[in-house]
Amino acid sequence: MSRVNQILIWVTLSFLAISLTTVYFWPEEQIPIEVEESITIAPTIEEVVGVEDLVVTVLNGSQKEGMAKNVQDYLVVQDIYVARIGNAPRRDYAVSEILYHPEAFQAAQQFAQMLKVKKLTPAASFESRLFVTLVLGADFEEVLTIVPSP
Repeated sequence: MSRVNQILIWVTLSFLAISLTTVYFWPEEQIPIEVEESITIAPTIEEVVGVEDLVVTVLNGSQKEGMAKNVQDYLVVQDIYVARIGNAPRRDYAVSEILYHPEAFQAAQQFAQMLKVKKLTPAASFESRLFVTLVLGADFEEVLTIVPSP
């Protein structure tokens, strides 16, 4: 078979492949979708995330032993889920701090008011808007009164 015949066969097969692709992958006709008359607008994220929805990590960044456990006990009584407690990378935090996802500012603000923490820091690296990390500093006052559940 000559080189010219090989090229002609290749060109013919290429056009055949394009034709087959066009036939088998032709876009389907668009079917109109019926939309209901009443459309509900979803609430904003700030309205959706409440303090009770938060997933909290409590880290002790002070020299006082057992603070993270005490705060965990208090939060559990308040129906707030504590995923983890532990020590912060450093134990010399002067000021307590709440790290939160930027889309959950209002929930983090309410959480801070509940614990009397003044420093709020957005953490865009959090995977979920529900994640909050509480770093306990030397200024954290253990005025948390644990009320026994009924």
